[in-house]
Amino acid sequence: MLSLPLIKLSVAHDAGPNEQRFAWQHETRDLTFILDSYGSHGSSQLLKVVQGTQVRVRLMDLDLTTSEAGHVVIRD
Repeated sequence: MLSLPLIKLSVAHDAGPNEQRFAWQHETRDLTFILDSYGSHGSSQLLKVVQGTQVRVRLMDLDLTTSEAGHVVIRD
């Protein structure tokens, strides 16, 4: 497990089709970034961002998430 202090977490939800920009929310207190393989399947890793005792972000299978993101990236 790797656990590091995080300075800032910025989150935006999908904007509607008529909106010009995202509405961002920023958190800056008591944040921790955690990378862990405990409870995961095979060699996959879990990524979490916690604020105090509350889990703010959880990606259950980091390998699968990055693989899926690779298909979305537009290449020139």
